[in-house]
Amino acid sequence: MERTRRSSLAKAKSVLHRLNSQPTTAKEYDMVVRDGESHESARLESLAIIRQLKALGREDIGSVITFEELDLIEATIQISVKLSNSHILAMQTTAEKTLDSLKKSDKGYLLDDEMYNSLKSFMTVTVETPKEKFQRAVKAISLIARSVSPLFGAAGSELPNYCLEGVTRWGFDVIDVEKRTNGQSLVWVCETLMAKSGLLEHLEIDESTLHCWLLGVNEAYLTTNPYHNSVHGADVCQTLFCLLQSGSMMHSLSNKSKFALLLSSVAHDVAHPGYNNNFLVNSNDPTAITYHYDSPLEHMHSAKAFEIMRMPGCDVLSFFDGENMKDVRAMIVSNILATDMESHFGSISNLNQRLASTGVSMNNENDANLVAGMMLHAADVSNPAKKWEYYRKWSELVMSEFYRQGDKERELGMKVTKGYDRMNKIPQSKFQNGFLAFIVQPLYQALHKSEYLNLNVQLEQINDNLSSWEKIAENGEEV
Repeated sequence: MERTRRSSLAKAKSVLHRLNSQPTTAKEYDMVVRDGESHESARLESLAIIRQLKALGREDIGSVITFEELDLIEATIQISVKLSNSHILAMQTTAEKTLDSLKKSDKGYLLDDEMYNSLKSFMTVTVETPKEKFQRAVKAISLIARSVSPLFGAAGSELPNYCLEGVTRWGFDVIDVEKRTNGQSLVWVCETLMAKSGLLEHLEIDESTLHCWLLGVNEAYLTTNPYHNSVHGADVCQTLFCLLQSGSMMHSLSNKSKFALLLSSVAHDVAHPGYNNNFLVNSNDPTAITYHYDSPLEHMHSAKAFEIMRMPGCDVLSFFDGENMKDVRAMIVSNILATDMESHFGSISNLNQRLASTGVSMNNENDANLVAGMMLHAADVSNPAKKWEYYRKWSELVMSEFYRQGDKERELGMKVTKGYDRMNKIPQSKFQNGFLAFIVQPLYQALHKSEYLNLNVQLEQINDNLSSWEKIAENGEEV
């Protein structure tokens, strides 16, 4: 413990040095933020170190660095934004609104006038450099968070708890959670579901280690993608949990398998570039070359998930012994590979053959792996099995990303993928009808026949959505 403490304190000083040497202009800071994976790795490592320091307790670290300084460093590292006046103003405005809302709430009397005025004046002090403005804005938000904590238990905890009601129900709105948790839906949703499953307790997984890994995964998703971003990861995780509950799978799969599935669901599209496998292969993309043109995205997602686990404090598999760790790794890879559309028809065919012969059993390792992978695939393409309004939100986002790929293909002189060409759009009723009837519906039907999952609700919703598209086509009301 003493050795760990000294190592952490030494690294903390390095983090402090990095903070103090931050560039002072927007342009310089932007260059650092765009400095590729090395910067991202350093940032994740720094966050992990800070959380380890906090875990040591005030007595151990108080003589070297204060908790307040740690809060400031953590917030500064987490918010990788350009140091422009507009960003700083937005941060200060957010802080002021939080403070005013707290003062006006039914617990506002606990925030006395002296504290309120002090915080308010702190946020409006004029400073000279962009660096100082940025740090002051971050510190203001951090200070408010610490002030809110004694009143509500944890900064913002009341809102997330409220908006996560119903998280185990089919069709839960993860997009709304993303808005309410300021871009942290993946972390909140997965941690909540892990807690409800009891897996952390049964497998003796440390919550803070899971939290650190989830933060790393959340940040590794590209926010510029309309569809393949961390919100999609959160949605697939929530949907997968519902599928586990839909029949006897929650009791039939081993705890190890369920844990691997939930981790797979969160990371199944991590670091997705917004372009599909065919684009990467046809454009001779470095990712395709790295993985020998074989499911490049899925192999990359798996590798990224394990890469984040190598960050200090993020190894969620370190709680397993050697053989079990290998098993979980293999399950994660297998599950994520099963989300490749190239595997779609082969997986359905394999399952139907097994069902027609001896049936499937979760006691059979091959059967369990096949069904687990197909469940993750079903969660990945689950939008058409949700209520029409929610399904339409996601279909618009995915089409936006498809059209962006089509634009890139045209720019590079490549053949534009059918359905991805905004200049020659296929009617959505035709595009979506084909996806539902030939991809989603057969997948859900095959899983339903396994008798381990009860997907009547999902299949009924798929039929309803198919009917809606047919009516749109008949009435010429394309959306």
